[in-house]
Amino acid sequence: MNMRIQITITNQDGQTEVHPIDVEAELPETGDLLIDNVEQAVIRLNKAAIRAAIVQYLEELSKKKPEMRKQLMAELSRLMPSPTESKEN
Repeated sequence: MNMRIQITITNQDGQTEVHPIDVEAELPETGDLLIDNVEQAVIRLNKAAIRAAIVQYLEELSKKKPEMRKQLMAELSRLMPSPTESKEN
């Protein structure tokens, strides 16, 4: 199943940017814990979509303000570790 999730980011100046994120989803359709399994799948999809939108936003911002790129990417890594980083912790 393909899903499109739209993330709207509003900066401190009140400017908004909409970031559509397309994700491929496999949601369970049967099982004893169907509701729990679907909920967990949706949570994973949301996290991935939010991460992708924030990365896209920070990359665009770093192009406008290249001197901030290193700081922005470090902050992103701190706020949202990659799946491999979070498994190691």
